[in-house]
Amino acid sequence: MESFTFSAKEKDSETGLSYFGSRYYSSDLSIWLSVDPMSEKYPSLSPYVYCADNPVKLVDPNGEEVSVFGDSENKNTIINSLNAHFDNITVGYDKENPNKLVIVKGTAQTEDEKAFVTALENTKIDVNLQLVDGRKTGYRTSTGEDLEIEGAGAFLGNYISYSSGIQTKENIAKVHTLQYLSVGEMKSLYKEKDWGQLINHEITESFQGGVISSEKNIPGRDDNWNINSNIYKEAHASATPQPFTIGASWFHH
Repeated sequence: MESFTFSAKEKDSETGLSYFGSRYYSSDLSIWLSVDPMSEKYPSLSPYVYCADNPVKLVDPNGEEVSVFGDSENKNTIINSLNAHFDNITVGYDKENPNKLVIVKGTAQTEDEKAFVTALENTKIDVNLQLVDGRKTGYRTSTGEDLEIEGAGAFLGNYISYSSGIQTKENIAKVHTLQYLSVGEMKSLYKEKDWGQLINHEITESFQGGVISSEKNIPGRDDNWNINSNIYKEAHASATPQPFTIGASWFHH
C-alpha cells in the first residue's frame, strides 16, 4: 500500500484512510467520513464531498476549507502580468503551497505595490482568487444556478470564522474572501499591458472587503450568496485603480 496518495496526505496503515488533520478521507468511496466543520458556509454542497466535487481545480489541505486556484497556464498569466505591472517587487508562488502568492524579492515602493504586499502579509484576511476562462464560475448557488461573471472580475464577498462560539468582533479568527477572475474575459476586454493592474485591483478589492467585514463584524455575503452591496462599494472604492477596458469604459462587477 502506498503511504501517500494524490492528496499528498499519508494513509493510515491500519484503516487505509487518508488523514487530513481534521478528519479522515476514504479514497475508495471518494468522501469524507465525517461532516465538514465548515459545511454551514457551503449550504449547496454535501458536507461529505471532497473539494466541492471538483478536485481538478480545487484542493483541501486540511479538511476544513477550500483553497481555490486555476490551471497552470492561467496561474502563469497571473504571475507574469503582476511582474510586468510592478517595478520594484517580484511575485511568485510559494514552493510548499503552489497556490499562495509570495514576494520573491524587492521592496514595495509604489502605492499599488504597497497595497498588494499588505494583502499578502495580513494573516487575518484570507484572500481567495478563483481563475476561470469564461463567464461561468462553476459554483452552484443554493437555488441551483451557476454564478456567471459580468465582465472580467466579480466580488463574491466573504464569510467570517470565529475563534469561539461567540460571534463578536473580538473573537474573529479570520475573514475568508472569494473573488473571481475570468482570464479569458480579461484578455478580451483589456490590453495586455493593463492585465497586472486589473489583477491587482481584484486582489486588493477582495482584501479590502475582508478588512471592512472584520472591522464591522459583518460578512460580505449571506448564506444564500447575496452580496452585501455596501461592503462591495466600500471595497471597490478602497482597492487599487482598475484600468479602462479596450472599449474605454468601466466594466466590472
